[in-house]
Amino acid sequence: VVELGPATQGPSAGTRVAIEAVTGCGACYQCARGRYNLCQDWHHIGLTIHGALAEFAVVPAASLFPLPDSVPLENAAFLEPLATVMNTIERARPLPGTPAAVIGPGPFGLLHVQALRAAGAGPILVFGRPGDEARLDLARRAGADEAVVADREGAVAHAARWTDGIGMGLVVETAGTPEGVQTALDITAGGGTLATLGLTRHTEI
Repeated sequence: VVELGPATQGPSAGTRVAIEAVTGCGACYQCARGRYNLCQDWHHIGLTIHGALAEFAVVPAASLFPLPDSVPLENAAFLEPLATVMNTIERARPLPGTPAAVIGPGPFGLLHVQALRAAGAGPILVFGRPGDEARLDLARRAGADEAVVADREGAVAHAARWTDGIGMGLVVETAGTPEGVQTALDITAGGGTLATLGLTRHTEI
């Protein structure tokens, strides 16, 4: 924290903080119930308001969370995406041994691999596109049982091979493409769970 605005209460200047990226209006039905992410007038740093790729950023004091001295800033940078990942795990609640797949080996995808492995899910498959080879290698090192470049047809074949044709019990889509969403649907088992986190403007189901 560099400075607090006039008549603002919050962590004092010099405090190291993490930042909640999403804010709501603070007065609507959803905000009153603590679900500010569902506010109709929500804002997200980097999406609807100026991002943080600057020397300074202005955020509501209520969005600041002081960091313990034991948390390095390099680790704190992962708190916001990791919170989203843990929301997936808490909502899906995969049982140990649940076959899981991640579509898209970007930062969200790789964090999901680690969280799924920690939750006991498995086997864990990761599917990427041409150009993702280095990230797929990271996925294997992060705990994926298989991480490959695959189109829809290839992903279906891999999922069938690992599950005796049943499909994946949990699929997490982080690619943010219509093909990624459709691939996720194609490989999810009957009665399975699909979590889609990619930002796709248009897709067809």
